[in-house]
Amino acid sequence: MVKSPDGLPYPYEQASWDYGRRSVPVEGVVLHMAEGCEVVGYLMQRPGEEPRAERILRGVSATFAVQPSGRVVQMLRLDHVSGSLNPRDVRRSDDPDGFWGRRWTRFFSPDFLTGMANHRTISIEVGGRCCDGWACDGEAHGPGPNDAQVAAVTDLAEVLRERYRRPIGFIGHRDAADYKSCPGRGPGIRAILAAVGHGREDA
Repeated sequence: MVKSPDGLPYPYEQASWDYGRRSVPVEGVVLHMAEGCEVVGYLMQRPGEEPRAERILRGVSATFAVQPSGRVVQMLRLDHVSGSLNPRDVRRSDDPDGFWGRRWTRFFSPDFLTGMANHRTISIEVGGRCCDGWACDGEAHGPGPNDAQVAAVTDLAEVLRERYRRPIGFIGHRDAADYKSCPGRGPGIRAILAAVGHGREDA
């Protein structure tokens, strides 16, 4: 397997959808639950294979994928843009209790709301389901990331913050999209937010 082109401690598999180089600096990391187990196999382009991009729903891709085992795979270069958020429909409201919402994305540059959401974020897609129990390889899990994935995402967030050496925020998909429950509110999500923070790192 190919090593990370950015020198990170993760293997690399090229995602089918790569939206090219970023035109603005990264300001945050956005977390997603994939609603399925085999994230890498779904998002990747295998050498010699017929292009799969047209078969991947809505042009979705991610910078990193975290498998149920906790294994992290990089899928796009850090300086390239993923298709993890809908840049034409970015949330400007908060949940009634404020758990998710615009309050946590205020630190982004204003263009986050006007087409640059994917340029401003590094995306992490976690295998599993946000709001329902799920099973993979015969092992049952509760909603959200399991313990191995919590540890992996927490470590990855710190690796990225060390790489950028400046404040990098951490948000969930629902912070930017009120029509999504992803990544949920399960114990794993709460553990990740408790470890890495929610919103701007220095806030």
